[in-house]
Amino acid sequence: MSYKFNPFTKKMDYYETGGGVDLVDNLKLVVNAAVNKLDVLTKSGGAAPDSTNFFTTSIPDGTGLVARTRKAAYLSGTSQFILADATAYWGIVTGSDKIKLHTYDIWDGTGMVHALSRFAGFLNVPTTTTPGDDDFFLLEDGSTYTRDAAHFCICTGHVWANYTTGNTPDWTFYDASTSAELAPVVEWNPKSDYRYTKTFATSISQGSDIVTDSRISIVVKQSGNYIVSGQAFGYADNTATSVQAYIKTGSSTYSSAVQQCFGHGVCVGVCTYVTAPITPITVYLNSGDTIHLGVGVYGFGTRHLGGDNLNGKGATFLTMHRLS
Repeated sequence: MSYKFNPFTKKMDYYETGGGVDLVDNLKLVVNAAVNKLDVLTKSGGAAPDSTNFFTTSIPDGTGLVARTRKAAYLSGTSQFILADATAYWGIVTGSDKIKLHTYDIWDGTGMVHALSRFAGFLNVPTTTTPGDDDFFLLEDGSTYTRDAAHFCICTGHVWANYTTGNTPDWTFYDASTSAELAPVVEWNPKSDYRYTKTFATSISQGSDIVTDSRISIVVKQSGNYIVSGQAFGYADNTATSVQAYIKTGSSTYSSAVQQCFGHGVCVGVCTYVTAPITPITVYLNSGDTIHLGVGVYGFGTRHLGGDNLNGKGATFLTMHRLS
């Protein structure tokens, strides 16, 4: 017999020996000779699963964990991930260094599907098919699986990759030959590392007050407790300036969202710029909730709200990080 801690029930679960006692059993992640490809293999057989050498993964079903197996190809999946050239998956930009990605197993009610994601922590399948979305699931090559938010999934490991057009191909997975520290690792349901920082792209300059409104928004893709903070950057030409910044959450409509905190920056004389930082707060958010950074700039003369195309690039930003 065997016991293993179940993080969902917070209890020790009993397993009969020989019945798939590991939360992830017989799984191996291997970087292919083509460095933009990651193979999902059996540890014992060193190949895609078959009736003799197969994977077992414990996947939640809404009430607990169930040991699921894959003994052959399913829905035409090849047990391989391919990162395509010139595709900025998850919004990753050219030149980004050492991107951590996560492998998942999905149970659709009949069989197991492999997927690759930017973040750990998902327990249900995101339905987006847009590669640039932060919650995009890249399916194993050839898979005909249709994404369904009612299907459960679990993170099974992580890999590291780099995307730059200076590479050939553009995407490169790290393996033990390039860095043992960054080589693929099998790891069942690690803590979520979901986080995001978004900056205000295009500045606003006008002769009247820039009335407070949502300037940056982020839609949360995982439920949980978050640290949220932000900052606004602005000024008025040659005169006193007031910059106001608010964080509101919930509704996608700024006026209907709930105010969580407030930051204020003021200059009573002639100032080059004014910042309004917001002290980080902790707030529980549901998947689908919107986080807003509302900003207004008040004064005389031409008022400016600083975007990435104005001096102080990145100074108006909203950031969130899931804690649990």
